[in-house]
Amino acid sequence: DSVLPELYALYNNKLSEKPKVRFYDGVSGIVDIYESLTYTEKLDAIGSPLLIEQYLGKYLKKTIENVITPKLRIRELIPHKQNKAFYHKYYEKPYHEYRLLPQEMNLKTDMLLYENKVVMIAYGENLHAVVIEDSNIVGTQKALFEILWNNAETIK
Repeated sequence: DSVLPELYALYNNKLSEKPKVRFYDGVSGIVDIYESLTYTEKLDAIGSPLLIEQYLGKYLKKTIENVITPKLRIRELIPHKQNKAFYHKYYEKPYHEYRLLPQEMNLKTDMLLYENKVVMIAYGENLHAVVIEDSNIVGTQKALFEILWNNAETIK
């Protein structure tokens, strides 16, 4: 008997245990990630609204209108130094909670947690993102988010 079917089964089983990792480049890649949120119901995020506006510019308003809807519950941690008036203008919705990170935190990346995914978006000249699908990695990032969320300053 051939051992080939057993080897294929072992190989495929090991593949299913590996995380799925995808890379996105440029504004269009990042917009694709944000637009994929249209199909989710809960999002936890750590991010900088000013970086989003700076790098996504003209796509910001359209993306927000498409993504931030009553069916998407959002909890977001933003840097303390962010312009609260700017944030209220674009994001203040009853289904969108946000809290402030400590003043000393200066973020250069955003992190999105939804479904079984963690997304890291890096801003700058080389705008890019990585999406990781792995329950262990996402579980750890969600636990860290909860610690930050529970200790973050609430907006009054």
